[in-house]
Amino acid sequence: MLTLQYLRESMDYDPDTGVLTWRARPVEHFSTERRWRAFVGQCAGKPAGSLNFHGYLNVGLNGRMYKAHRLAFALHHGIEPEDIPAQIDHIDGDRINNRATNLRAATNAQNQHNAGRRSDNVSGFKGVSRQKRNSKWAAKIKVHGKKLWLGLFDTAEAAYAAYCEAAKLHHGEFAKLDQASSHP
Repeated sequence: MLTLQYLRESMDYDPDTGVLTWRARPVEHFSTERRWRAFVGQCAGKPAGSLNFHGYLNVGLNGRMYKAHRLAFALHHGIEPEDIPAQIDHIDGDRINNRATNLRAATNAQNQHNAGRRSDNVSGFKGVSRQKRNSKWAAKIKVHGKKLWLGLFDTAEAAYAAYCEAAKLHHGEFAKLDQASSHP
């Protein structure tokens, strides 16, 4: 099991840059002295992690993969890896920005509130969809697992304004409001 002490012996975390850097780990971390020498020669002092398929930095440690932002959170806050909250939110939505000021504990719902616009969204605005039967724009928001209807509007911009007001009210600091783009 990974412990905070083991993690501190393995890597350093720079809270200003968000970078995890391999340390010259103790020989006891390795099954043989030859593996230790190889690791120290190839990795010590270099950034830890590589991008995974989903755009997060993963760090391999003792045959197991860990998300870099979770390790950074543990190191920064001095908590055992097993006590890291279930969700760590990237405030700016950038999955590789692991600066201390960009990471916060969140519930699954809060993490979803901070998610960007869905890839299948055609309006260009989070929380806004086109109603074909009346050529209006509908605004909706999810609160406590339930969709709330915010109304029909003549423009996507007006619907998005209604969504933004509701998001500020219901989601507070987790409201993601900067995902608007001009609609098609």
